[in-house]
Amino acid sequence: MSILYPPLPDYPVKTSFSSIEPQLKKRELLALEAPTGSGKTTLLPLLIHTKGLSSKKILLTQPRRLAAKSVTQRMAQLTSTKAGDLVGYRLRGESRVSSETRIEVVTEGYALAMLQADPFMSGYDWVIIDEFHERHIEGDLLLAFLRDLRSSVGPDDSPGLVLMTATWQGQPREALTDFSFNSIEGRLFPVHRSFSKEPSQPEQNLQARLELAVIQAVSETSGKVLVFLPGRREIEDAYRHFSARNSDYELSRLYGGMELSEQQKVLNYDGPRRQIILSTAIAETSLTIEGVTAVVDSGLERLPLYQPNLGLTRLVTRRVSRATAVQRAGRAGRLGQGSCFSLWTEA
Repeated sequence: MSILYPPLPDYPVKTSFSSIEPQLKKRELLALEAPTGSGKTTLLPLLIHTKGLSSKKILLTQPRRLAAKSVTQRMAQLTSTKAGDLVGYRLRGESRVSSETRIEVVTEGYALAMLQADPFMSGYDWVIIDEFHERHIEGDLLLAFLRDLRSSVGPDDSPGLVLMTATWQGQPREALTDFSFNSIEGRLFPVHRSFSKEPSQPEQNLQARLELAVIQAVSETSGKVLVFLPGRREIEDAYRHFSARNSDYELSRLYGGMELSEQQKVLNYDGPRRQIILSTAIAETSLTIEGVTAVVDSGLERLPLYQPNLGLTRLVTRRVSRATAVQRAGRAGRLGQGSCFSLWTEA
């Protein structure tokens, strides 16, 4: 007997699902571009399941542990179930699944370990690699192995494969000639973007420019404020700076090295004070932070850069791409009309 779930919200991925359903039925390799807030992460696996396009389990990958848990909780909420029932997650050292679980959310690294243990992925008939534009080595390896599996045994005896991204801008589409590319338009709500009027170097007077932008965001909007900074050092500096000047707000820090329980507290905060979240790129994708109406973007990110001549990897701070900036701004428009305050000039 089939289980009836509540109607899924009318996000763009749901309303446009008919445009990709024929390709899914044919088990074509699908590359799906859909902007932040379109519902691709949470709704596509649920739609594949509820439309009867999956007879086994669906595997959804996320680039980070926190995103995997957050996405699981969100899908459970949408279906009025609990994590571990219809939707569950598997992480290193922690899992919440059951015999009833049909959609499993994992990190890319965990998916690689699963593939190593079962090269045919026999329990799954769909693998969805989310946030592909982030281009982690684990995701690239997973894609390569799954394509090899499909070539070896054919589409009927290997999992269907979907790549999802907020943008293909700057991505190597020419290396994915066997994929069918589809785009779903439309962020849910408009985001008004403001830019600095004074040109400056990215890290020049960052604290002063950040303070002005946060003050503007707080005065012109009414919800939570999400601030993007390149790394933990800048987050701690900003935390001390704002803590010493104003105690009227709930200042929160969000970065990859925190305990998952502490990260969850930040995401689930529902106290009386207005929340200002100081975050790294961890909050760019997949995480739904309820109540964010404003984004302040430093325009910076910190990434590992491998130097082959030295055989070493070092962290470098650089300007974000235009695509990343658009995605960050989109965080303000996931739940309502929002605003983004960028610390660089529009030109």
